[in-house]
Amino acid sequence: MEGNIRRGLFWAALLHGLAYCLLLPAWMGEDEPWHVEYASYVVDGHGPFGVESVSKEKWEADLAVATYRQVQIQRRFPSISAEAIEGRQAQIVSSMARESFSGRVDWAPPLEGAVEFDSLAPNFSAIHQPPLYYFLLGNLGRGLGLDTPREILFAGRALSLVAFVIVAMLILGIGRRVFPSDRATVLAVLFAILLPMHARHSSVVNNDVLAKVLCAGVLFASLYATGYSWRRVGAVLVLSALALAAKPTAAAVAGVAVLFAVYSAWGSPLASKQKTLTRALRIGLPLLVVASSAALYLGSLDHGPVVSNTWHNFADRLQGSFSPKFLLELLGTSVGRFNWQSRPISPALVGLLGAGIGVLGVVIGKRLLGATSEPGRGSRFLLRVCLLFSLAQLALVVLRGVPIGRYLAPALPAIAILVGSLAWGEARGHSSSRWVIGIFLVLVAFSSYFLWGGLVFNQYVVLGA
Repeated sequence: MEGNIRRGLFWAALLHGLAYCLLLPAWMGEDEPWHVEYASYVVDGHGPFGVESVSKEKWEADLAVATYRQVQIQRRFPSISAEAIEGRQAQIVSSMARESFSGRVDWAPPLEGAVEFDSLAPNFSAIHQPPLYYFLLGNLGRGLGLDTPREILFAGRALSLVAFVIVAMLILGIGRRVFPSDRATVLAVLFAILLPMHARHSSVVNNDVLAKVLCAGVLFASLYATGYSWRRVGAVLVLSALALAAKPTAAAVAGVAVLFAVYSAWGSPLASKQKTLTRALRIGLPLLVVASSAALYLGSLDHGPVVSNTWHNFADRLQGSFSPKFLLELLGTSVGRFNWQSRPISPALVGLLGAGIGVLGVVIGKRLLGATSEPGRGSRFLLRVCLLFSLAQLALVVLRGVPIGRYLAPALPAIAILVGSLAWGEARGHSSSRWVIGIFLVLVAFSSYFLWGGLVFNQYVVLGA
């Protein structure tokens, strides 16, 4: 691939992400107040990696004199006083009121005079989330000497912009190793850059952005599955563990690590030269690490990463997850909504895009599962891993029973590579130009509408609706 194309894609990612950063008002990313609050305590010098274990009696006694949110925060940060928590929340709510939050979010109550988050969302908090993202953002803010929540907010958005560009460049690297032509690689990268809800993440403080970077890193490391190396296996395992430490909903990436270990030790071209016992050990040890680490990690969480922790609640969630209402809501939040999900895109447009997504899914699956020639064996393996990763991530969202499209974010790099596979035909002597041009034009048109006719219109023109 020519350097001009690489530089062009880099600048396209940077400038498109920067446009969202400049146009999205403060606090207009979903759940930003709680993510910023979490990081702000790290900026103050509190470590986020310990959760104090308390008895049921102490928990109930604490709830009798403090809010649920305060008790959660003090379990994560035992040295923080209730007064400090109340002061921080009052700072954030005051900043939100100055930014006309209630005028932009249709369901939000007036925030003038409010001093805590319960006036907005009772008992809601991000404090149960894994600490890695907040550790990074908090120490960035601490190193920069940031004082106010608003400053931390924009530092977090700058970090998200960097993460957005890194994901695009990792997809570029993956495409260059997987696809036989630059056309497929460019299509995959442009899909990631122009997809509106992914581009919007470049301007939002949220731990999904770090999970996407780490999941893209896992896929990139899996490119070396044609040979076995403990260094390569270690890189995949470490990146998978870090993804889980960034966002529990990235749990499906652990399956990528397992498939990588199995293929590199048993199914790769070099595997036939290895003894059976050696190959079994090379599979067994990584699987043992993944299984034991996942069990310890998931057992330490107050909230299950993707599914309920009781069979009764799980059955209740599962019952609603296959309803048309759930699936339409998941499609709507994946395609895009504005102002904290309070203003949706036209149902007709959502339906049209949903039909297009279905067609692409069928075509990709048919081409991928039926491929016997180009790309090579290792490339087909990685693409099938991308397919399984994407389906597993979708299954986890369905099993969780919460129809929010951003929970699919960890699989975005895999989905982009699958879209790029539509340009395979060029390598087999068939024309793939129609797919490339068609998808590109749809992305440009929808991205332009989303940014200017959707986001800007709803944030600045329909203020107070």
